[in-house]
Amino acid sequence: MWGEPGGGFAPFQPSGHAVSQMHIWLDDPTLVDDLCAHYRRSGFVAERVDGGRVEVALADAPSREQERLEVLLHLRVWEAVNPDARGELLP
Repeated sequence: MWGEPGGGFAPFQPSGHAVSQMHIWLDDPTLVDDLCAHYRRSGFVAERVDGGRVEVALADAPSREQERLEVLLHLRVWEAVNPDARGELLP
């Protein structure tokens, strides 16, 4: 039987990772829409929440840690393309 000793591979179990939004603060609020578009092009959900803050989530990330790493990686790529902009992934 599946999942029992000697019974073959256990069926795939979802990680249980609940999608939760992460917040990014930008030093220049005029760039919020550009940052949101950058994340959306890569499959993230991204929305302006207030002033210079963006809410970002990646629904298909296998874990909260992986989601955070991907959000941060994409922020750094965006900053490289926008060298005068600074963003901070809030805890």
